[in-house]
Amino acid sequence: MACTRCGVAAIHHCAACKAPYCTAACQRADWKQHKLTCSTCSICFEHGATPSGCACRGDANLAHVACLDTAAQFRYTDTGSTDGWSGCAVCKQKYSGNTGIGLAIRFFTYAQDIPIVNIEAVCHLASANLSVNEHTKALRLYNIALSKLLPLYGPEDKWVISIMNGKARALELSGQHIEAFKLYRQSSEVAHRTLGPEDRTTLLLDCNLASSLQAVGKHAEAEVLFRNVLAIEERLYGRDDSTTLCTMNNLGMILKGEEGRALLEEVHTRCLRVMGPTHPFTLAVASNLGI
Repeated sequence: MACTRCGVAAIHHCAACKAPYCTAACQRADWKQHKLTCSTCSICFEHGATPSGCACRGDANLAHVACLDTAAQFRYTDTGSTDGWSGCAVCKQKYSGNTGIGLAIRFFTYAQDIPIVNIEAVCHLASANLSVNEHTKALRLYNIALSKLLPLYGPEDKWVISIMNGKARALELSGQHIEAFKLYRQSSEVAHRTLGPEDRTTLLLDCNLASSLQAVGKHAEAEVLFRNVLAIEERLYGRDDSTTLCTMNNLGMILKGEEGRALLEEVHTRCLRVMGPTHPFTLAVASNLGI
């Protein structure tokens, strides 16, 4: 059998995919190119898989987007749940990066002719676009969803409130801070009145409102709100929950001195254990710490 890189008779092979190599040195020299096709999908066991962006470790984190999409379709057919397109059933974390946007596009395509589910797919695609900094696309998609849902359910529906939060986030990330702040505050007031202060949607809105307060220069108000949200999330979900960790990170970013750094270091330690060292949020926290 000939070496994958140079064609000489092979006596070694890649441990993952069994590709032949003449020497270990030749294998190392080929790794930059070979790693693009080496990874084995945890679903179909074929090569060419990419990291799924969830919190699974090692080979369990590798999968083809098409395989994940197929699994999500089976799950929807069996249970009526669309969660398979947004998050991993094993580690319970959301998909991110290219996998997240790829699955969102496939969900959008799959749900075109399914009433109500197609609106959910629009919202999911909007959220995925936000995660890859496509703010204009996300804003357009949120507006499409709202144009369909508001006449059906009204402004106090939980789903509508959640979409308002997404729209405000898109405005904020595109630099429209005053407009985002107004929409966050309006939506937060509705959420507190209709859902209660401890609902996850309300807490997420309050956390985003706190970020918006900081962006418009109201730092003291932002800190108070972050601390209030964190106290509730710690009591309800614990400090290892992904939303709690996000709030801790946001609070750590606005606190000065040792208190802020200590909180960020705790978040980073917990992320390493819960999500793994290569998860996008773990990397973001490490960047906030300057490591």
